Amino acid sequence: MGASIIPQSPALRFTATLGVYQFAPSATVLDLEDQLSAKQSQLNAMLSVAGESRLDCVSGSLANYFWACKATAEEIADLTAELLRRNSPQQS
Repeated sequence: MGASIIPQSPALRFTATLGVYQFAPSATVLDLEDQLSAKQSQLNAMLSVAGESRLDCVSGSLANYFWACKATAEEIADLTAELLRRNSPQQS
């Protein structure tokens, strides 16, 4: 009878400009799963490179590299939380 309305998502934990990155109500669970899979693969690749190299980087570059890893991990956590929220039975 009524339209299915997805409640507003909690604030994102990773660095993103408000309004640029958000969970669109029209995004399907499959969309979220695809994005989650891509981010997991990216983080795995980033950490694999770090583990295989000697990391002879300037400390500022190294700090930026690990900041990017942390931001990706936080995005994975946000995507996971959104998937869980959307898959949870709605309470009335």
